Amino acid sequence: MSNLAENRLSIWCLLDGKAGHQNQVQGCADAIQRLTCAEIHSVELSGWNQGLRSLIRCDRRRLPDLAPDLIIGAGHASHFPLCMFRWRFGGRSIVLMKPSLPLSLFDFCLIPDVHRLRRVPDNTILTTGVLNRVLPGRHKDARRGMFLVGGPSGHYRWDSKLVYQQICDVVQRTSDVCWTVATSRRTPDDFFNFWRTNASVARLVSAADVGPDWLPAQLDAAATVWVTEDSVSMTYEALTSGASVGILELVRWQKNRVTDCIDSLVDSERAVRWTQWCETRQLKKAEAPFSEADRCAALLLDRLFPNRASQDIGQKAA
Repeated sequence: MSNLAENRLSIWCLLDGKAGHQNQVQGCADAIQRLTCAEIHSVELSGWNQGLRSLIRCDRRRLPDLAPDLIIGAGHASHFPLCMFRWRFGGRSIVLMKPSLPLSLFDFCLIPDVHRLRRVPDNTILTTGVLNRVLPGRHKDARRGMFLVGGPSGHYRWDSKLVYQQICDVVQRTSDVCWTVATSRRTPDDFFNFWRTNASVARLVSAADVGPDWLPAQLDAAATVWVTEDSVSMTYEALTSGASVGILELVRWQKNRVTDCIDSLVDSERAVRWTQWCETRQLKKAEAPFSEADRCAALLLDRLFPNRASQDIGQKAA
């Protein structure tokens, strides 16, 4: 049984081994936990995706002791497990993307608004971008800045030299800022090789050398963050932290939902492209906290467990 009788939600986070998906799932679960009393349990999906039989005849010992009240997943590999675990153990299923299965199979779908659904079902919440674990920074330091470097994708033509040149230009024109360059799992070897064979203009930190909590901690203090155009998720992490955000430009293969998302952020003046910055030398300052995870968590609790969040807040205040 779940912990609802003790006024605690049991949340199962389905993890498919992809850092971006884990970031979304953990961000949603953490936001719910900030609003109400909840226990978060991680469920690794490796081994569960060997067909329906592995899900139907599942080994209960590999799962949390507490049955779920909420089951959260992101990525195509989570879709069948979300449905099957809900069927076997109860709870409500929440998928953090536009699923490949019918929306009606899930209790709630959190879908980025770039999908431009013709009709928004009652069980769907449109999100601005993707959810993440980052919180609005409380220790912003104008002397600290970051570059978040992605890598090859199906949407942009990756060019390590071009990215390096843009980084150098920003660093040279902002001598009063201490810069850190953070790579991702997608960053190719040639970027590291190029960095080593050219003048190092900032501290380089590889994603392989740090844990999952390192980047959120750095974003808490960085007042300025530049992100390579290929990474929508890191762009929204930077925005959520409350930093001023710049876009390191790449050549896009074609216009699609990902490129439209970046264009929308630029058009709404939430982010500034490098070419624009070269003309003005100014980034747009964050005007208000931007936290989709908190907004969505509040909507989910209100729809699935009416008045629960307000009761918990009242108890904490008392």
